[in-house]
Amino acid sequence: MTEETQMKIRLPKTLKEQIEASALEGNRSLNAEIVSRLQNSYPDVAWEAENRQRRAMKQTVLAGPTFIEREIETLRAQLRVEEGERVRVREEVAALISALEARIELLETHRSY
Repeated sequence: MTEETQMKIRLPKTLKEQIEASALEGNRSLNAEIVSRLQNSYPDVAWEAENRQRRAMKQTVLAGPTFIEREIETLRAQLRVEEGERVRVREEVAALISALEARIELLETHRSY
């Protein structure tokens, strides 16, 4: 298993733009472009096995049915909660409207006397 770390770096704007253009041209993410270029700077290290392992892990995690199924179920649960909240609010509004209508009727009855 490969170990990855994150780091923040500052780049001159024009350099970042050049890397972004290269990434777009190579149909890669900005991160993949930077990693590839840095790995090419160290030819003595055997990167290919690590790269294959990283791609395989990424495909397993992202394309695996359990990941997608969990995401779908999470979204469904959120929708159920939101729908329940909408129903509750509608019922409260309907109850308030009924109470106001009853008060208006009562006021109109008192005015007639």
